[in-house]
Amino acid sequence: MSRDFIRRLMLMYALRSSAAVVVLSSAMADEVRCIYQSANVHIVPNFSSNFPETSDIHVKASHADRGPLRVLYLSNLMYSKGILDIASAVNLARQRGVDVELEIAGSFLDDEHMTSEQLRINLQPQINSYVRYLGSLNDAPKWEALLRAQVLALPTFYKSEAQPICLIEGLAYGCVPLSTYLVHFHPLLEDLPFSVAENRNIESIVRAIMHMSNNRTHLGNLLIRCHQLARSKFTTEQHVLLIEAVLAQILDNQTAAT
Repeated sequence: MSRDFIRRLMLMYALRSSAAVVVLSSAMADEVRCIYQSANVHIVPNFSSNFPETSDIHVKASHADRGPLRVLYLSNLMYSKGILDIASAVNLARQRGVDVELEIAGSFLDDEHMTSEQLRINLQPQINSYVRYLGSLNDAPKWEALLRAQVLALPTFYKSEAQPICLIEGLAYGCVPLSTYLVHFHPLLEDLPFSVAENRNIESIVRAIMHMSNNRTHLGNLLIRCHQLARSKFTTEQHVLLIEAVLAQILDNQTAAT
């Protein structure tokens, strides 16, 4: 028997033995049901643990057409997360006359493509007065960086990327997501306009940056819509309510079976 077949049998056994299966998205739910059709699947998205005051987002939106387009990368610094791509794209956009700045926050980590030290060496030439590395941010400095930003960039091709919390935190703080298409994230955005970068394509990121820079009059309204969407879908309270509903159903099913 192949390793994949054994893994699938083990997963099926786990699903059949579970009272409920919690997943992040409808796409994940479909994947689970393909393995075990009778699985009791519940969709519970990730959430942002912190939100700014809505009034702060309105102030941010009112200044959206002033100064440079402010982009933030807020994730682990890994080659497969696209950090070199977004840094290169911002530098290239600047060469083409776009007023854009990038702040980078996160810790360097190895992946299958590049060690953390190799990544640090490759990123260093991209750092300058408008591409700044802030180190790893937590608590107040992290929220302040999100409030400064207008775009949250994650042009990832990480093979097990699911529903990055940094993108959800970006929405909460009124940041437009700029990433590769993520099947477990983008369908949740409904009719919200967003910019999708092609996988490992720096030029597509440059085009997205130029498009947002050239449409600054509409950016303020979009920042408010991002915040409103996060308030409607990605709060801690909503997450807890969904988990409580799962637990209540399990309890009801167990009670009915006795």
